[in-house]
Amino acid sequence: MNATPFALRAGTIALGRTRVLENIDLTINDGEFVVILGSNGSGKTTLVRGLLGLIPLAAGELELFGTPLGEFREWARIGYVPQRFSATAGVPATVEEVVLSGRISLARRGRGYGREDRAAAVEALDAVQLAGRIHDPVDELSMGQQQRVLIARAMAGRPDVLVLDEPLAGVDQQRQGDFAMTLAELNRSGRTVVLVAHELGALQSLVSRAVLLSTGKITYDGPPLDEHFHIEHVHHHPGLEAKLPNVPSNPPSEPR
Repeated sequence: MNATPFALRAGTIALGRTRVLENIDLTINDGEFVVILGSNGSGKTTLVRGLLGLIPLAAGELELFGTPLGEFREWARIGYVPQRFSATAGVPATVEEVVLSGRISLARRGRGYGREDRAAAVEALDAVQLAGRIHDPVDELSMGQQQRVLIARAMAGRPDVLVLDEPLAGVDQQRQGDFAMTLAELNRSGRTVVLVAHELGALQSLVSRAVLLSTGKITYDGPPLDEHFHIEHVHHHPGLEAKLPNVPSNPPSEPR
C-alpha cells in the first residue's frame, strides 16, 4: 500500500474567477511533520482544504495514499481539525459525544459505540488535558477548550495523518507546551502531521519541514530556516526538552 499521504501535481485552485493557488507541486511523505506557513491571504487554508478534497482543483492531479482523489475511500486514515470551527455546531452535545463522532467511520454499523470507541475518546481527551470535562456540555467550554475538543475528535479515530489548521488559536502557552508533547509522541509513533500555522510557539522545535506560501505559490520547501520566523518572545515549557530529542535548552521563540 502506498504510504505517501498527499501527492499534488500542478494543482490550481480558483475561487470564483480568482486563482488562489496556481501550479502547486507538493508531496507529503509518511511520517513527516510539515508546517505550512505564509502571511494572511497567502493560500494556506485553501491548500489544506484542496489536499483534503474539500475544494475542487481547477487543474492538476491529487492522490491520497497513492489513490486518485475521486477513488479514495479510506477517510478514516485522515484526521482533520479545521480553523475556527465550532465544536457545538448549534447542536447540544457533551464533550464525549463530540469526540466519539470522530469514531463514526470505525464504529460497527447499527451497534453504536463500543468499549474500544469510548476508550479511544478518553485517551484522546486525556492527551489534550480535557478528560475531566468528558461529561460537560461543549457549549460551556471556552473557545480554546472547544478547539482542544476538536483536536481530540480528530485523534480519537487514530488516523495515519493528522491535519491541523491553526490549532493553537485561543490556546494558552502552558497548553501549547502540553499539546506539543502530544504531537511529538504521535509523530514519533509514525503518524504524519501537517500543520497550518501563523504562530508556532512550542511547536516550532518539532517541525521537520517548512512549506512557505506567498501569493498562491510555494516559495520555499525544505528544513525550517530561522529567517522564516520573526522572533519577539521566548516561551519556555518545563519538561518539554526532556521528552523531545535535539531540543535546545531554550526552545525557539514564537514566530509572527
